[in-house]
Amino acid sequence: MAGFVYVHNVTGQVLELVLNGSGAGNVAGWGPRGEEQYRFAAPLALERVPNARDAKGRFANGANQLVLRWPDVTARATVTIDASQNQITSDLVLLASPTRWYLVNGQGNEIASGATEPSWD
Repeated sequence: MAGFVYVHNVTGQVLELVLNGSGAGNVAGWGPRGEEQYRFAAPLALERVPNARDAKGRFANGANQLVLRWPDVTARATVTIDASQNQITSDLVLLASPTRWYLVNGQGNEIASGATEPSWD
């Protein structure tokens, strides 16, 4: 059984994710003011696949092309999953912001990160 990449949005605005050329879904922003303000919304769970040819809207081993859209910024990023270090059955977490992304494994270790290419509207 394949693992998943759980995408978290670290802003207060809704994130629309396009993954490998296909719409993957939306991730809500932080909660309203008060006690819920800085709690993450439920993540978007996207299946992992071994090959790029099957990766429309899913994460593949190797390079994955992301378009991250918030109401006031669109960012592009390439997130690479190293299959030799992350078995296809392993779940991963992607933290997405307009300027950076972080990929974390099930033990809480950062396995990759990078800058995005933002374009402010």
